[in-house]
Amino acid sequence: MKAVRFYSEIGKLLYAISVIDHKIELKERQRLRELIREALKKNLVKDQFGTPVANYIEIEFEFLEEQIYDPEDALQSFLDYIEEHYSAITKKDIEMVRKMVWEIADSFRGINIAEQTVIEKMEHAFLLLKNKHKELIERYEKKKETQGDHTISGRPDHTNVASGSKTTRGKSSKSRVTPRD
Repeated sequence: MKAVRFYSEIGKLLYAISVIDHKIELKERQRLRELIREALKKNLVKDQFGTPVANYIEIEFEFLEEQIYDPEDALQSFLDYIEEHYSAITKKDIEMVRKMVWEIADSFRGINIAEQTVIEKMEHAFLLLKNKHKELIERYEKKKETQGDHTISGRPDHTNVASGSKTTRGKSSKSRVTPRD
């Protein structure tokens, strides 16, 4: 399920921002729980076991904390995920992630240099994501323009040049003659 993985990756990013300065402060943990409660109210999607997918933020966060996972590796996992799945990530998703990261980072004595570095890497990745979305839309528009005369109600015209017959999903529109006994 894509939503489960996405929320797990958010947990990795929030772990990275919380631990990058080598200690998870109580205020950061409290703010994380508040943000998860807010996400649970907004996202009603559940996994195959009935667990709200927003819970995977905290599940992943706690797992990484128990494993004493490297925050740079957690951050890189998130960055790799959004690069790989850029077409599935919406503006709404980006805004939700930004809000969470900024609020976690700012929850204890403001944003320090290490947290700022994580935020800058995240923002750079989001900028690249925006550019990929733009390129994807431009390619779609260009393809739509070039196929304009060759489509019937949005479907490609699959004319077999050799036989002159049209096919629909691999089946010929010509009637077939079968030998009779």
